[in-house]
Amino acid sequence: LYAARIVYEPMGKVPYSEGDSFTNEYRLSLGGSFIYNLARTDRPSRLGITDTKKAALLSDADGDGVTDNVGIYQVGAELTARLRLILWQTEFFYRIEDPGAVGDSRSFWGIYTQVGIVPHFSHFEVAVRYGLWEPHNYGALRNTPRPASVHEAGVVLGFFIWKRKLKWMLDYHFQLMQDLATADKAELGDLQVHQIRIQTQVYF
Repeated sequence: LYAARIVYEPMGKVPYSEGDSFTNEYRLSLGGSFIYNLARTDRPSRLGITDTKKAALLSDADGDGVTDNVGIYQVGAELTARLRLILWQTEFFYRIEDPGAVGDSRSFWGIYTQVGIVPHFSHFEVAVRYGLWEPHNYGALRNTPRPASVHEAGVVLGFFIWKRKLKWMLDYHFQLMQDLATADKAELGDLQVHQIRIQTQVYF
């Protein structure tokens, strides 16, 4: 597994935290990433084969005595901008799984964007978030329900004191999982999911 990421920050360092109430200056971060992974084939699980001998045969489709691998390539592009009271961050990724001569390549993509309001030296933040992605489900079993795509929209409220050493968050997310199906094409339709999360974080 190899991973690389490069970031350019022309206006000064951008904090890693999603919200930043400790500076009132403009900030900008542009980045790109690349991941390469040579993973063991997940063909038996995709086909629902649990028998050890059959799974071994499927894992060596070219018959060279070595377990087949799948080349996984993923690229990403990211942007973070602080405009006084507003913090905007967004990221895009594209993934290709290449099993070589034993099968066709598979591709997936996703994107998210989040806009938050964090008043200077305040103790709270409000953010809205949207994401869309195609789950790759690598290694998932045949009977595992798999959506073709997922839409997610959310609202986040945060409160923090002592320079973020104590943070409390409340968020609500709505997910729409479209065209849910198993690997054997059993159609299950769409699924709507509502999520509410309360989180307390102590940093020391």
